[in-house]
Amino acid sequence: MAIRRIKKSFTGGELDPLMGARLDFTKYKNGCKKLYNMVALASGAATRRPGSKFLYDLTTGPHPPSVTNVGQVMIPVVIDAGTTAQLIMYTATDGEAYVASFVDDVVHYTQLSGDGGNSEIDPSQFTYYNIDYAQYGYDVYIAQPHHAPFYLAGNASATTWHAVVIAFNAIPPEWELEFPETVTFHQQRSVWGGTATWPQMIWCSQTAAPHDMGQEGETAVVSDGFSFNLESNNWDKIVWMQSDKALNVGTLGHEWVVTGLGGSGPITPVVINTNSGGVDAVIQTSIGSKDLKPVSISGALNFVGKYGRNIYEFQYQFSYDKYMASDKSILAGHLTKTDKIRAWAYQRAPNGVLWSVTENGNLLGCTTIPEHKVTAWHHHYLGDSCIDACVTPSWLKKQDLLYVLVLREVDGVQHTMVERLSSIWTDPQEPQPWEEETFSVDYYLDSYTYHNSPGQTVTGLEHLAGREVGIWADGTTHLPRVVSAAGEITLDYDGYERVVVGLQCTSEVRPYLSDVASEEGSIFGQMQRVTALDIDFYKTIGGEIGVSYQEEDGTETETVEDLQFRTNASSMSATIPRYTGVYHTSFMEGNDRKTEYFIRQKYPQPMTIRGIVDTVEVG
Repeated sequence: MAIRRIKKSFTGGELDPLMGARLDFTKYKNGCKKLYNMVALASGAATRRPGSKFLYDLTTGPHPPSVTNVGQVMIPVVIDAGTTAQLIMYTATDGEAYVASFVDDVVHYTQLSGDGGNSEIDPSQFTYYNIDYAQYGYDVYIAQPHHAPFYLAGNASATTWHAVVIAFNAIPPEWELEFPETVTFHQQRSVWGGTATWPQMIWCSQTAAPHDMGQEGETAVVSDGFSFNLESNNWDKIVWMQSDKALNVGTLGHEWVVTGLGGSGPITPVVINTNSGGVDAVIQTSIGSKDLKPVSISGALNFVGKYGRNIYEFQYQFSYDKYMASDKSILAGHLTKTDKIRAWAYQRAPNGVLWSVTENGNLLGCTTIPEHKVTAWHHHYLGDSCIDACVTPSWLKKQDLLYVLVLREVDGVQHTMVERLSSIWTDPQEPQPWEEETFSVDYYLDSYTYHNSPGQTVTGLEHLAGREVGIWADGTTHLPRVVSAAGEITLDYDGYERVVVGLQCTSEVRPYLSDVASEEGSIFGQMQRVTALDIDFYKTIGGEIGVSYQEEDGTETETVEDLQFRTNASSMSATIPRYTGVYHTSFMEGNDRKTEYFIRQKYPQPMTIRGIVDTVEVG
């Protein structure tokens, strides 16, 4: 009996293997057993993750080159000659942006539309690790457990950076020997949270005076500075604070909402009336948080649980008249079962992807658009260990850009690289493939560099010395090469005009298959085989498809065939056009009780899948 099954969407994302028998579940029908180096789109399609462009090596040359972006800066904070690092985002002006990197306590910055420079920082005063930060105007305020609060002073032109210890007025006595570990700005006040001895205390500055923590006169007024303690039944260290309609606070044991009396209004040192002013700090949930800054998505606050394995959505629920936390990673728990999230960033536009960096160096993506009930997980690997990420908007591309720090091995030595993921290409028109400076490209090599008319020898690949690289030359795939110690490779001939070189990556979709009713009921567990696939591709070049079978000894066997988009009429001297349409192929090998098929791309070529219809014979 032949049955045709359709998979219309991949918005279920990659699901936990323990859900392998949940054929009745909606997410199962739209889900995958594996979604690797692929991104689930809100539209329902799955597209290949673009490659990462190499920007600069923090280990050997911290001074970054000029890159094109507008309105934002990322600040890589680097310790121990580039083996530990952190990215934070700094907003400059609408027309200017800067990149600053901190190496050996020297600030190296680059104006993204001009030249760079240096600014010395006294290393006896500052170290850059384990920091919390918040921006106030042109300045970035930094809190650390063992150093007095300070800020990085910038300006509209940002020609220099200075680290300045904050000269507080009426510094709190609790800060005499130790300092707060978290900082934010809320209702025109600087807000500082938690020291080693006072882990649950919060200090607020005067209104519109972030450096004044004191009281103006003998009698307190609503604009004065003040402090208060989060009272709970146990030791409950503050790990993050986030300003919203209320002041949201995450501790190791609880999630709090701090408002004025009556559950609304400003927090103040004195009560204005019975329903306004004062401080009302209420525990909402008791999940416990990790010390990562929360992320706001569609009006809901998202935070990482204290063990680093779950992501929770913190949002007010009218039916309970309180905030509740729902676990949005519960259906993909396998991705962090033996791993932990160490950093994250939300790429709001164009596809709403929450990126998480794990301690094992993987990059997890979650396409999350709550208003459309889309939560789709996918996992990625950039060829080496990813250690941090941040997102900045790009007015030029009109979307957010993801920057990553990757610990790569160069000739046996680890280097910290700053890289930027290329745009996820979803333009319905044919791209202008070589407009590199406007990001109008979609490359599928990691740590790649672009070379215009390089000749037969491509140079400038020192960051990939000793590595085998893939090559995309004039719209075709070139045979791989190994980069020499001098950072060079030799191409087949010297006539290529545009060449992209980087680490190869493999992308794979392995969908879960929906159940079909038969005369005996479910086909689950019956002998079956996939005999044909009809795959709806969009703007795709090449790839392979295959079927997996489980042998009696538990091993898996694959039958694979290449996707053939060239026809007899195709010119062998022309590049392969991107294919859009339904691709049909037949499989005739083997039977199994749970046949699985996959679609894979190993070459630096695009692939987008809109849907699949498989034909399966049962019995």
